[in-house]
Amino acid sequence: MLDVEGTSDAYVTCFFESNKEKTTDTHWRCQNGTASFNWRMKFPYTVDPSNDIDNILTVQCFDRDILSSNDLIG
Repeated sequence: MLDVEGTSDAYVTCFFESNKEKTTDTHWRCQNGTASFNWRMKFPYTVDPSNDIDNILTVQCFDRDILSSNDLIG
């Protein structure tokens, strides 16, 4: 979702199953939907072959808004 100026203020949030979510910094006023991040997120994880639970990593991209709620980009 673009702001009034035709830019977006993008940031990414990730969480792995029930672990606490981690968030990048905000790329303010990026144009053409192209945000640039140099960010690493590390989650503690132990492989257990006897456990049949599906492990899901969720990655969400948002447009940060100051006066209203943040918009989900993808």
